[in-house]
Amino acid sequence: EVRPNHKQILKMAVVRPNLQEMMSIKDRLQPANTTVTSLDGTRFLEKSDGSKSSLPSDAKDEEGAWAVMDEWAASIGEKEVQAPRSGASSSAFSNAALLGLVREYPALGPYFRMARVGVPFESVSKRVFEDASLPHSEGAVARFLVFIDPGADGAVAEAAPVPLNSPHPGTEAEMHGKLGEETGWAPPTLAVHCDIEARSGYATEKGHEYLDSPEVLRAKVKLLAERVRASRKLVVYAGAGLSTASGIGDYATQTGQTGVLAKAQKASTQQAAAAAAPSAPSASKQGLGAALLGPMCARPNLGHRSLAALAARGHVWRFIQQNHDGLPQKAGMPQRLINEIHGGWFDPSNPVVAMSGNLREDLFSDLLVCEREADLVLAVGTSLCGMNADRVVSSAAARARREGGKKSGDKSGTQHLGSVIVSLQRTVHDANSSLRIFALIDDVLSLLAEELECPLPPADPKPLAAQGKDEDQVFRVPYDPKTGLRLSQASPPGGSPATASCCFNTTGAAQPGGVELATLDLRPGALLTISSGPDKGAKAEVLGRNRDGNFRISVQRRFKSGGKFNSTFLLGAWWPEEAARGEVDYIPVVPRIEGPVERADEAAE
Repeated sequence: EVRPNHKQILKMAVVRPNLQEMMSIKDRLQPANTTVTSLDGTRFLEKSDGSKSSLPSDAKDEEGAWAVMDEWAASIGEKEVQAPRSGASSSAFSNAALLGLVREYPALGPYFRMARVGVPFESVSKRVFEDASLPHSEGAVARFLVFIDPGADGAVAEAAPVPLNSPHPGTEAEMHGKLGEETGWAPPTLAVHCDIEARSGYATEKGHEYLDSPEVLRAKVKLLAERVRASRKLVVYAGAGLSTASGIGDYATQTGQTGVLAKAQKASTQQAAAAAAPSAPSASKQGLGAALLGPMCARPNLGHRSLAALAARGHVWRFIQQNHDGLPQKAGMPQRLINEIHGGWFDPSNPVVAMSGNLREDLFSDLLVCEREADLVLAVGTSLCGMNADRVVSSAAARARREGGKKSGDKSGTQHLGSVIVSLQRTVHDANSSLRIFALIDDVLSLLAEELECPLPPADPKPLAAQGKDEDQVFRVPYDPKTGLRLSQASPPGGSPATASCCFNTTGAAQPGGVELATLDLRPGALLTISSGPDKGAKAEVLGRNRDGNFRISVQRRFKSGGKFNSTFLLGAWWPEEAARGEVDYIPVVPRIEGPVERADEAAE
């Protein structure tokens, strides 16, 4: 055998393919179909043969309700990644003449939104000039470009700041909701001026904060209580604003220490400190204004406790949770009611979903059920800036508009009560809501619990002991030890899942008519498997419990490019307790089965 020497090898390495070889490679390339999305959200499939076919719009759901963030918002990114601003000041986009021009020529709307969220003027103007559908001959395009570029001749002067206590500038529906029209209620007034987009790059409003007067707030809460009493399927749709009073920051609040919530918390801390006796613990030690040790150690606030009180009285059908913090569960909200659609810190099977990621299929399917069946949606602390899950709010509002609050003609006889939005900032959905409340979430929800005579759970629920006897960390649960799904036989005839444990004795042995229970061992060193979600089938191990009694779980995960790494998650202490009673649909972890464990991604291969 003759082996080439190093010079021959080097010569072969630098030989370039000739033209004939390149053409042969080109001939082997396979044509592909391409999905194209337009600025307005419409989509079409461009096939390899050049033909085109329409696809369902990403921008609207089955009922025509706007459902997802616009394309340009996604391309700009989150608040931390600031896109270059166009030359126009932010106040220029609230100019009446500019807004009138956009209303007169709706085709300018996409370019107005692009400029407002910070797309550079050069990029916007280039696209405008290339768009043949715009009214170039009527001079509208030239006027539009002057408005959004202060460097051009005739630039618009910057508007003066709006004085505090100015009335809300919108319509009655935007101030109070549809039910507040012609009520004579005083408009909300400006409490904090903030000429910054609440969530730059999304369908949003300015970060100004408004407050209803105490009299109007009371009237609105009474009306809300009437709607809650009439509701049979109330869905709570919670955003980051629900948890800001617990010390967890949000994206939309731009007012910092000058905001309504910050001022209220400061005043509360000062009052508590003044009222405390010299020998009493300081306000900071009692949790008032104390520095947050970490988001996962946060304590539920008055809003969380009020919602838990409503759930205890049967007023809450489902809870769509955009936050990851587990605070509703810590306050006493049953896990079985909660859909943590964007991921949860206390569910190892449901890691947090990145902005560019996909929602978990089973949770999204459940979200669609809530969207279809909710007769009233209470949106608290959410900017409603265009997340996919916002469809729950927009669809409920659309049904109420169609039905006028009357019962539907189908067999269910559901009364469509619409949406109620509670926040300090304006949203793009305000005018379509049944009721719009501008106030602190804690104030609204505590008044609602009082109106509905729902006693609140303790202010600081006692955490479970981090250390305990071994038998306190082994649970007998009516769930499939392989899939983690609840066994249908676990419920007694005619019984509800919440009473499933009545079939079994205290040792977990099957009673007559019951089934054999699985053992869920959560002692340190116990070996587990993730039952569902993106890490389904991954190996896991119990590391112990943290100071709040939640279980620390090490999960073996995989990089997309290959390789493995371990990541530590928390399993909320409430999970095994509710599982022992058969209340939740699934458990996030199951005992590890001896032998090789097939992961979901391996099965797909």
